[in-house]
Amino acid sequence: LEEPPKGVRFILCCDNSASMLETIRSRATVYSLINENQSDEIDEQVQSLAVGFTDLLVGSNEYEFMSRSMVFDKDKELFKKVLGKMQILFRDALAVKNGAQMLSGEKDCAYKLASSLSTNNLLNLIGKVDELADSINKNANLNLLLTRFSSVLRQATRG
Repeated sequence: LEEPPKGVRFILCCDNSASMLETIRSRATVYSLINENQSDEIDEQVQSLAVGFTDLLVGSNEYEFMSRSMVFDKDKELFKKVLGKMQILFRDALAVKNGAQMLSGEKDCAYKLASSLSTNNLLNLIGKVDELADSINKNANLNLLLTRFSSVLRQATRG
C-alpha cells in the first residue's frame, strides 16, 4: 500500500472508514456509497443523539449517559459527528449567554445548557470535546474513549 507498482490500484472496502488505521486512510481516497436519503437519516440521528447527550449532561443520571454512549460501540464516525454537533450546541449555549447568534437551530437545548451551566463549564466542555475528537483521529481505543467521554464531560459540567 505504501509504494505500489506503477499503474496498480488497490480497492479497500469496509462498512466504516474509521475502522481502518489512520495511516491507511491518509494514503487512500475515500468514497462513500451512502445515498442522500441515508445521509439525511444520519444527520437526523446525529442531531438527536447530540441533543440527547447534552440533556443528560445537565441532568443527574450518570448511568443513563454511560449506557446511551454504547450506541457508538462500533461506530467511531458516528461518535465523531455527534461530538462535532455537541460542540456546536455548547457554542450556542455560550452565544445565548452573551447575546450572539446561534448556529444549530436547537434553541431549547441552547437555553437549557446556558441556564444550567456557567461560561467556564461550557468552555471546558468545548475543550473536552476537542480532545475526544482528536483522540478519535489518533485511532484511540473506542471502548476506553467512550468511558472517557462520560467521565470528562460529566466532570466538566461540575466544575
